[in-house]
Amino acid sequence: MASYAVTTITTSGDLNTHIELFLIDATNGSINCHLPTITTDGNSYFFKRTDSNILSTVTLTADKGNTINNNATHNITLNDGIRIVSYDTNYIIL
Repeated sequence: MASYAVTTITTSGDLNTHIELFLIDATNGSINCHLPTITTDGNSYFFKRTDSNILSTVTLTADKGNTINNNATHNITLNDGIRIVSYDTNYIIL
């Protein structure tokens, strides 16, 4: 069974490339997570929104020149979880 480096995010900022599982808690306000620049194919990250604040948004933002499913950003809705994998200049949502 795989083991993952895990962290909880409660504020906006750049994501650490050494973490694989991000638990995002937007209880205290909206959060913008800036994805790392894609340097190699196959990097995988998991995101799980853990709060229930309907007034907050959680947004993943791709670095300049990169995309998320061919878009600059992707919102994670309440109770949603996603996995992304880097390929070329695009993060693909699985």
